[in-house]
Formats: sequence, structure tokens, C-alpha cells
Amino acid sequence: MRLLALALLASATWTMAQTKISGSLECASPAFHQVMEVGDRTGHTMILSQRECVWSQPLKIEGASSKEDILYLFTDARQDGARETGYNTLVMSNGDRVFMHYAAFVKNNRRKPASGVGTFALSSGTGKFLGIYGNGTSVSHNAADGKMTVRVEGQYTLPRF
Repeated sequence: MRLLALALLASATWTMAQTKISGSLECASPAFHQVMEVGDRTGHTMILSQRECVWSQPLKIEGASSKEDILYLFTDARQDGARETGYNTLVMSNGDRVFMHYAAFVKNNRRKPASGVGTFALSSGTGKFLGIYGNGTSVSHNAADGKMTVRVEGQYTLPRF
């Protein structure tokens, strides 16, 4: 009986609800960009890059808005497309941070700049966002000048202590 009461108390303390989020991110050309040829076939490269971004349509989380973002990206590029994995550090309007990781596939179309689709996960945060988690989808568009736009939609959960 005591265990049941303790479990009920713990679940009441950790009340959680999912909240929808969406936003758009504008990223500059990479500040850091290192390309390595793999050598197993023509056009196969591994790329490590870093971009600074701003939220043109901020994510709204618990009364704070995403302001800026640092995107760390690893790309495995081939002639037909690229697989990207990366990490984002979102700096929120209250100064706290939210950490995101994502994976995407970018289809290579030689006639126009590439676009990609992927998924993201919120993995942790600082201050007000400690314990945050969530997930969603992303759509990216790369411009010929190296800039990138990303649209994200998903949901998050914050534990209530």
C-alpha cells in the first residue's frame, strides 16, 4: 500500500504534457567547413561544418523564444544526395539553452539548390529547460550562396517537479 501511495505521489510530481512547437531558422554560410574526399567513388565526401543561425520564426517554449542557434553538422555526401547528422544549441530569450540533435537526407538535384527532410529530437536543456525532451520533423532548403533555411514542427515535454 505504501508503494502504491509513493508511486501515485511520484507520478503527480512528474506531471507532463506535450506542447506543439514550430519555427523557421535562417542559417549563414558555414563559418567552419572542412571537406575530406573518401576515395571509394567519385563525389563521395565527408564534411564537417558549423553555422550560426537566427530564428526568423522563433520556437516558443514556456514563455521564452528561440533567438539564435549554433548548428554543428556532419555530412556524408555522394552524387545522389547526402545524409546529415547534427547538433544544435538553441539560445533562448531568457539566456537558457536547449539542445537538439537531428538527422536528414538531402536529395541532390543538379538543376536547383538541394532540399532535405529529416527528424529532430530535443535532448536536454539548461535552467528553465532542464529535463526537456521532444521530437519532430524538419525541412531544409539550401541556397546557391551557401545559406540554409530550416522549418521545424514537433512537440516537447517538460517535467513538472
